[in-house]
Amino acid sequence: MKVPIIINDNGDISFFANVSDAESYLEPDDIDSYEAFDASGRLLKLNRKKIKKFFFYFPYIQETVEISLHFPIVNKKDYISKLLMNFCINSGLNVDKNNNNLDELIALLINKIRLTK
Repeated sequence: MKVPIIINDNGDISFFANVSDAESYLEPDDIDSYEAFDASGRLLKLNRKKIKKFFFYFPYIQETVEISLHFPIVNKKDYISKLLMNFCINSGLNVDKNNNNLDELIALLINKIRLTK
């Protein structure tokens, strides 16, 4: 997966430096409302993962989020470019509306809104 990881939560965009940061940040109960992509536009799959843990001697199940490539591989580069362009426009950023270069849009947005941790 090419980083950053891009999460779309109904038009609210977040960027994560790596998969681990995204997995730690996302809530398992909300994964059905998220779309996830890598920086090349490939669709990512969000899964709930259950981990058995112990608090002293008492077992409990912790749910976490696990991110993997979607199979078959689906490239949504054009879709994510349009999504990021709309996010730029709605955020009041001055962008060339004819420029759909995904790498440039990602760099611009990371510079403006920073990475989520």
